[in-house]
Amino acid sequence: MGSHCCGAQCLLKYNSESVIDILVSVQNELSGFSRDEKKNFMRDKIRNCVVPVSLDKQQSDAKNFHYLWVIGSNEQMCIKGVCRIAFCNAYGIGHTLLETLCSEVKQGVRLTEQVC
Repeated sequence: MGSHCCGAQCLLKYNSESVIDILVSVQNELSGFSRDEKKNFMRDKIRNCVVPVSLDKQQSDAKNFHYLWVIGSNEQMCIKGVCRIAFCNAYGIGHTLLETLCSEVKQGVRLTEQVC
């Protein structure tokens, strides 16, 4: 499990049985998706990981943000605050695809648009 994560081994902070259950749940959720369906799913997943960072507490529409990577789809079966490596490995996507999808999300690509 540690080799699928960063040097901080963020997945090892959790109960290994819970992590395995969540990873299996993710793979079950992705099974049967076409390539385009998986990309749309991942765009939505990435959108849900965006956390705005406001430089001015009064400013509500901050354009600065960071990602809080989350593996899993519901509160009971998720791991929050994992590294990018663990996120990519859990969802079976490469670093390049993650960068592409993050860029598309940043540019405001909607789920119904065909990008690739």
